[in-house]
Amino acid sequence: MSEQVHHKMASDFVSIGLAFSSSSPDQRQILGSILLGGGVGPAIKSLRSGAGAQIRAAAQQVLSRAGAAADDLSWLAEIEHDKFVLLLQQFVATQLPLLQSLQELHLFAQATLQQPSSPLMGQLAEVVQAGTDESHKRCARMLGARAKMLHTNLPLSSFHSVYQIVQDFAGHCDKLLGGAQAQGFSLRGALLSHAKTFVDGLHKNKLDKLGALLEQETWDQAEVHPRWQAVADRIRNRSLGEISVDPSAPVARTLGVDGKQYRVCGSLLLMLEMVAEYMLCADQLPALCTDIVQRVVELLKTYNSKTCQLVLGAGAMKLAGLKSITARHLVLASQCLSVTLCSIPPVRAHLGNYMPARYEPLLVELDRIAKDYVEHRSEIYTKIVQIMKDRIDFWCNSIKGAGQDMSWVKSPDHGPYMLGILNDTTKLFKVLMLYLPPEQLKLILQQITSLLNHHLVSHLSGLNLSDPQLASHLQLDIAHLISSLEALKGFNTQFVGLRDFSQNKLAHATGASSE
Repeated sequence: MSEQVHHKMASDFVSIGLAFSSSSPDQRQILGSILLGGGVGPAIKSLRSGAGAQIRAAAQQVLSRAGAAADDLSWLAEIEHDKFVLLLQQFVATQLPLLQSLQELHLFAQATLQQPSSPLMGQLAEVVQAGTDESHKRCARMLGARAKMLHTNLPLSSFHSVYQIVQDFAGHCDKLLGGAQAQGFSLRGALLSHAKTFVDGLHKNKLDKLGALLEQETWDQAEVHPRWQAVADRIRNRSLGEISVDPSAPVARTLGVDGKQYRVCGSLLLMLEMVAEYMLCADQLPALCTDIVQRVVELLKTYNSKTCQLVLGAGAMKLAGLKSITARHLVLASQCLSVTLCSIPPVRAHLGNYMPARYEPLLVELDRIAKDYVEHRSEIYTKIVQIMKDRIDFWCNSIKGAGQDMSWVKSPDHGPYMLGILNDTTKLFKVLMLYLPPEQLKLILQQITSLLNHHLVSHLSGLNLSDPQLASHLQLDIAHLISSLEALKGFNTQFVGLRDFSQNKLAHATGASSE
């Protein structure tokens, strides 16, 4: 066979092969004859080179419509997001047919030769792989040129639109390669790198925003707009997505979680919205779930530690200008922690759906955080009880020691110290009753009652109980304290220690038996 014929066969093989999808039956018959005749090996290099040129030209054609230069893609960082998405869609729309055509050529040759393990079939498979690599590199270049906008202040929904287009494109290419992921240049790797950078930027923005809000937090009760309630419901039900609420729906005073109502602060509502967005992020970027779990862990830790610094550590007095940290501030902070504790289990379950088995230990971090929240809340309750203890100390010290005004003993009125204790206890109880759910209220009331039954009795026991007039007055004061507190609706507790002290020790001192 002459060199001229060989050249003609190679030329026909390349020209028909590069446009195989649109080739006619006659052209395919010619191609089949060339394949069966052998000798097309040298033309494979030209086919590969021509396929790469086609792919580059198609990519440049898409970009040229927007007035782009051949090599400078920096302008992609400046265009609007919707325009970039459109360009990406157009790129994919022009690339897939070219890659599909190469794969169809490969399948045609396989059917014609019936020799799947022949060197020629391996060479044609390499052509498809090389074409896919070239196309993926072009796509990655577009993403790289857009990186600044992809990573900075882009909403999750906008990034996801880009992510999904590229992910679908990579998936289509895998199918063309027989169901296996491309072995050459990894478009998925490039996409994953951009996604990680996006999540890092998203997380930094969240931490900055949460930190700024916490520094301004006055720990007052926030109004709960229907949107915030919808966020809490979606976390609990693990039904993420766009939130639509009736604009005419009334604003609530409490946040409903698990059938209970909580009075919370604005910073907690924002933090819940951030957690919900991370859950949605796991839905839309499941390949990054391990990263997302770590970000959620850090977010929850940050909220817990900063809340501790600002409330228990009294940092809000300096940063937010509070005059003091009151029981109301403490109770509201505890309720924010309680809502977060209710939210951790559904968050853990949701993220766990996307976690590979080998990374599941990361979820244990959420369990540890839950324990930290419980301990923090217990410390807040201890601080509330300590406030009451300090008030008892203050009032009792006003009647102890030399030089104290004891004229009140001769007055028929109740002692100022006991009225002060009663007033402080009543105020604290009303705050607790307003903000705490029954089970937590009961826990703190038990500790406050213990203070009255033991700590107050300890103070009173240090007075000169051999004075019958003083002992008699103390009996009347204790009776007034007990009857007043028992008259408060919800103050369900027992004053065993106070009664025993009054009915035994004081009664013995006065020589009479009275309540």
